[in-house]
Amino acid sequence: MRGDILYLLLVISAFSVFFAVILWLQVTDARHRSDQASVNVQADPMGNRTDKT
Repeated sequence: MRGDILYLLLVISAFSVFFAVILWLQVTDARHRSDQASVNVQADPMGNRTDKT
């Protein structure tokens, strides 16, 4: 019984760490994407949006 509880805690903590890493990557990727989009918009001479989505 105690082993089952420890296993469950291990699985839950692994999922929470995985979710936190994914969320952090999403946030940093979105920030990097917005920086790239602003750079691309400024660099485009025709005024067309060239952000790659």
